[in-house]
Amino acid sequence: MISLTGFKIDIGSGAGADFTGVTGLDDDEFLLLDDATAANSTEADLLETGTADSDLLVTDPSVEAYITNGDIKIWVYDHPTNSATQVAAVEDADSGAENEDSDIGTDLSENGGVKVAFGFDPVDITVGLTTLNDETGDPEDQEFQLSATLDASFDPITVGVSLAQDLGTSQGGATIIGSKVGGTFGPATVSVGVDVDTNAENFEAGGGVDLTVVDGVDVGVDFIYSDNTAVALDAEVAVGLGIIDGLDIDLAAGLYDLAGGDTTAGADTRQDDELDVSIGVDVSFATDALGGSLTTAVGFDTDTINGGDATNGADLKVTLAGQIPNTEFVLAWSDSDLSEFDGTVSFTTKVSY
Repeated sequence: MISLTGFKIDIGSGAGADFTGVTGLDDDEFLLLDDATAANSTEADLLETGTADSDLLVTDPSVEAYITNGDIKIWVYDHPTNSATQVAAVEDADSGAENEDSDIGTDLSENGGVKVAFGFDPVDITVGLTTLNDETGDPEDQEFQLSATLDASFDPITVGVSLAQDLGTSQGGATIIGSKVGGTFGPATVSVGVDVDTNAENFEAGGGVDLTVVDGVDVGVDFIYSDNTAVALDAEVAVGLGIIDGLDIDLAAGLYDLAGGDTTAGADTRQDDELDVSIGVDVSFATDALGGSLTTAVGFDTDTINGGDATNGADLKVTLAGQIPNTEFVLAWSDSDLSEFDGTVSFTTKVSY
């Protein structure tokens, strides 16, 4: 089995990285090009350069390949991630009030390795062995990591346990253990988990509840708490309303640094012990129009950091899909700070194969 995922070609202003290119010759020294030595110069000195945007960004696909008989998989390309985290971050740095949770289950460094997965209903087990150094390093510098993940399903309960163990000294012999238990009970899905880093002596606990109140009305609550002050105690509440056909309304509120933040002087305002709040409202309406599906979406968000002045942002997007097979047209406007009113307008075309 071989899979390629994530391949992408972006064409447009700002898509690729800036590069320096030759734009012409220095007019004042153009006649000296044939006699650069006499001018105590080189031809390279006589070339004018400029910075430009490539307008092209190619994202290589991620590659995964394994051999399987159905119950056992042996990976021949790609290797374990050695990330034992089972607790999902709440902050993801999408808004001004967020600073992205520092996951203690961070992937241990590795260069390559092998992993084997065993599937015996209701249990799935993956075991991996990776090396920290490549084959060019001295043998005495070689270090290894061992990883294992167990997922089990006992309807309606699911259990996940992960382990990442550094077998060397450069990463302190770290042991990261993650565990998570979840279950679906009628209209509610509940989960709770804990991650522990024995080397750094850090832990984090988190979980969430998703509840279908009535058909078309969903409520979700997620939280995380860690003794790492960069994470502290964060919570998010999301409400989804889809009562009217074609009309979707999403409300979200984030409460960050509720407790356990950084109390040191000069701490990052998004990691200190003062409350940060993010509120967002998104409304979209889809209908058949212009020979395809026309969706209009409007969003508004506001961020308040440490009780200061709120920063308000908004966006508008109109999407036409299906008028031309496999083609989507998007006209969008967005402004992250309405007080300056200097938003961005874009028109993009996406073709899917």
